Amino acid sequence: MAFQGTLTRWNDDRGFGFIKPDGGGQDIFVNIKAFPRGRGRPADGARLVFTVETGPDGRKRACAVDYVAARQSRAAPRARAVARSGPAWPLLSVIAFSTFAVVYAFAAWRWGLSAWVLGAYALLSDVSGVRGGQERG
Repeated sequence: MAFQGTLTRWNDDRGFGFIKPDGGGQDIFVNIKAFPRGRGRPADGARLVFTVETGPDGRKRACAVDYVAARQSRAAPRARAVARSGPAWPLLSVIAFSTFAVVYAFAAWRWGLSAWVLGAYALLSDVSGVRGGQERG
């Protein structure tokens, strides 16, 4: 069973500390070896997800430790995509389209671009799957 808690009393020199479980109870010992590799050194105050096992000495210790933010970012990529499509995207789309329209109008006036360039641009945008600042998916 996975628990959540906060890392407290981390001793970076010795590579261990304690996790205060969210539900209360005794602090759980954690060794640096229980953390995933390549995610930086643990620090006091880090939010963690962990399981508990009994060590060879009979005391409880944390194992399979992960950072709460890392677990959430891997578990909910769709939630981030929905957050990206928030209120800022329509405004950015209008600004981008307006800028493109002004640049195209200037280029058409200055160098005599024909309407097929605009049509080709619209077709390529549709084929690439980009509409209104968001990818199709």
